[in-house]
Amino acid sequence: LLRVAANGGRPIHVLEDDVVVGDLTAAAVSAVISNRVLDEFDIVFLETYIGRDVQHLRRWRVLLEEARARAWPIERADQLQVLDITGSYLFGTTSYLAQPSGIKRLVSVLDEEWRRGPAVPLDAAIQKAARARRLRIGCLFPFVTSLDLHLNSVSEAGRAEHTDDVLVQSFLRYSFYVGADIGGVVLPAIRHLMADRFGAPDSVAELHADVLQYYLRRRERDPTPPASPD
Repeated sequence: LLRVAANGGRPIHVLEDDVVVGDLTAAAVSAVISNRVLDEFDIVFLETYIGRDVQHLRRWRVLLEEARARAWPIERADQLQVLDITGSYLFGTTSYLAQPSGIKRLVSVLDEEWRRGPAVPLDAAIQKAARARRLRIGCLFPFVTSLDLHLNSVSEAGRAEHTDDVLVQSFLRYSFYVGADIGGVVLPAIRHLMADRFGAPDSVAELHADVLQYYLRRRERDPTPPASPD
């Protein structure tokens, strides 16, 4: 697909089969193309993997708080940001935009990895190239596509990762989606999952959860956070 697109004359939107598109997806894609954002980045993701450590998650949370302060709910493409995540991209190729020049650079990176084995997954090869500044990675924020929370809990990739862990990571990514229904969908689901897997929380677990929430919400030491997770 990428080889064909690299020789074409127009941008492409690549989606995996467990992606949900929303009311803003088409307008956001059009805005990225018409505003020539793809001249600045080789790939622009419409959603991405969120790191599970507190510092990484907190940076994304601050960005979401700032987006909410500007306008919420987000109803127009011009209310979205394009973040530079070249230095902080982790994993995930569920939904992204690219034009022929960027696709050619991506294909070159993947060809090199293919000749080595390939030894790592597709997104790990992209991450390595981004760290080396061989690829420029952008991301629309808040996210304008999301993962199907049912389909994403079932994978044919042969990963050893527990399916509950995959689902919880999907919940985390979904929380940064413009159309997220946190109270109606995600909170009941994760509470049910937690109760089913661990039973009632003990007092120490509740304390630890509150401590993590404190660090996620504290901003005194960082009153002007960076404009992207980098």
